[in-house]
Amino acid sequence: MFFAATRSQREISGVTTLPPPTQPHPQSRPPGRLSLLVRSTTERPAIAAGLRAAVATMVPLLVTQMLHSSGGTWASLGGFNAAVADRGGAYRTRALTMGTLTIGAAIAVVIAGLAHGQTWLDVLLTFVVVGALSLAREFGISAGGVGISIAVSFVISLSAPSPNGHDALMRGAYLAAGGVWSMLLALVLWPLRPLRPLRVATARAYRDLADYASAIGALDGASPNDEQREALQQHKRVVRDSIEVARSIVAVARRGGQGEARRGERLLLLVQGADLVFGTLIAISEMLDGTPEADAHVVALRARTALARFAAAGRQIATTIEVDPDAPRTLHPASVEKPASANSPSAIHATRLLEQLEEYTTVLAANADALESGRPPAIPPALAVLTVVDDRPPVLETLRASLTMDSLAMRHALRVAIVTAVAVLVTRLLHLPRGYWVTLTVIIILQPYAGATLLKGLQRVLGTVAGALLAVALVAVVRDPRGLLVVIFVFAAICVAFLRVNYLIYSIFLTPTFVLLAEMSAGDWHLAEIRVLNTLIGGALGLAGSWLLWPMPERDRFPELAAKALLAAAAHARIVAAVWNRTDDESSVALAAARRDAALATTNAEASFERMVAESASRRRELEPGTTLLAFTRRLIAADIALGTLRHAPEAAAIGADVTRFVQHLTNALECTAGAVAARRAPTGCVAFWPDGSAHPGLTIPQFNRVLRQLDIIQGAAERLAAT
Repeated sequence: MFFAATRSQREISGVTTLPPPTQPHPQSRPPGRLSLLVRSTTERPAIAAGLRAAVATMVPLLVTQMLHSSGGTWASLGGFNAAVADRGGAYRTRALTMGTLTIGAAIAVVIAGLAHGQTWLDVLLTFVVVGALSLAREFGISAGGVGISIAVSFVISLSAPSPNGHDALMRGAYLAAGGVWSMLLALVLWPLRPLRPLRVATARAYRDLADYASAIGALDGASPNDEQREALQQHKRVVRDSIEVARSIVAVARRGGQGEARRGERLLLLVQGADLVFGTLIAISEMLDGTPEADAHVVALRARTALARFAAAGRQIATTIEVDPDAPRTLHPASVEKPASANSPSAIHATRLLEQLEEYTTVLAANADALESGRPPAIPPALAVLTVVDDRPPVLETLRASLTMDSLAMRHALRVAIVTAVAVLVTRLLHLPRGYWVTLTVIIILQPYAGATLLKGLQRVLGTVAGALLAVALVAVVRDPRGLLVVIFVFAAICVAFLRVNYLIYSIFLTPTFVLLAEMSAGDWHLAEIRVLNTLIGGALGLAGSWLLWPMPERDRFPELAAKALLAAAAHARIVAAVWNRTDDESSVALAAARRDAALATTNAEASFERMVAESASRRRELEPGTTLLAFTRRLIAADIALGTLRHAPEAAAIGADVTRFVQHLTNALECTAGAVAARRAPTGCVAFWPDGSAHPGLTIPQFNRVLRQLDIIQGAAERLAAT
């Protein structure tokens, strides 16, 4: 066994490490399908956005009813779609998104209305239009949402051909009017301040950082148990996600050229600072875990105090960012005395990290205060150089890359086009009433990956059934149309408020909203059961399409993405060694970029694993190796971050050669393991060890040992993964 060789190699240096577990690690429990089905994001319900969307939906309906017009449903659809498309950000970006959707949907419903209900022409038209719109996903979340909404409007109009050209033009005009009303409401009558989404996202990042710091401090210097380690890993995932959300909004704001440039730059600095503090907190957590027992109590005492103060300051920074106070408040995190009794090299380094955390906190607090005070903030070079770069490729380059059969985007667009066209054919041949609910379900649930399609299909079907039952109950209880209008308003607000929180809740409240709208327009109070039946048919077609057309089971994709995560971890370690003797700004940028790339590669692998869980009938024990591999890849990256902080220690120059040799062995082993994972074989011979001897063994050996302990467990998981 290669593990035995690895341990004997390490025993030469006089340090014995713990053997890798031969059984699944206790913390490595794969999520079940049910937990994925009902799981919510960490976002709060967008109550204000939900209320605004309800107003955007209901006012057009009320106005058309007052005018005795028949276009209320189209106007409501236009208002609702435009409201859902508003994801926040700069006014210019929001107006462009909502305007593109409104114009595109209006044109789409006119074209569909003019199709005259000829089945084969409709099938061909659906294939072309829906396929082209599905390619929009390649240009980002907002563009993909716009494409889906236009496709939805198209298939609804296609299901009810216009008797003449005037009627087709009028339904387009009504839909456009609803969209314009929604834009007027969002951008003029009920506006969100341009920087508000960025403020909220940045504040959330600091609150998540504060929670992570509190979780580290709560350990009180003790080594975390398996449950606590899992909680810390979850905190890190949440922090990384919140920083990436804020980073993406920063990029949108900078591209949008929004007006409050000075505040925008300061918020940009605070986002960059959050990423820097995140790395410091990870390093502190790792260093505390490895502090010698003799100094553990003293260091833990200081850490608990410093982390508690950072947590309090982080939450105060978040409040200052988010609330826009009229009177600026200056935040001054108190300093903490250095304990004289912490004499071991690793304990002294942990103390230095805590001091660094306090320095960063003071600078970031001053910059948060400067958002409203107007005073020029202090910008240290370590923060100022961490710029957000818009690394998106040009539009034509992205489109060109998508128009090949090797492209995942092209295969997905063809899949959606084919299955939607089949759905149109099925509804026509079977003469299904309200057949557009079949095609809507297909368009909405089909995802590029089979596991994601299955999960979203289940959420859509379960939500539709529950929502239909709710609609039936309401119709039996509420007979007054005015009461139903109030119910529709409330349900529209709830479904939009939960859109980015929980798709199952969104589906539950979306169904009665539009069933009741359709019933009020048609005078048919038995549409709920039709919607359920059509949704079931659409779900079945969507799942069949995901399994039959260019299927790519996540079990086949996961090893490749897991290998990329290991390669990104190796690249991060290599950067740590490359910049060891450099203290310039560019080295800080390189380290931050490598740390981010490694975290995002691991996040992508985790997303693939969750899709594999959703589509797999395997028992949890068979899925355990993937969970363990990903969990300990994150922990290895964290250990590398802690190792990298030693470059700021006074002993850095003396231990540089040791670190370089160690990283060379480590990256070779990681790349060997990554190749084995990608090839689905055991990582035989992928050995890493530390150099014989060290200039400062008390400082370096604990760090090397921690890194290699994670590598041992990763390789054990890789071996078990190859055997499944």
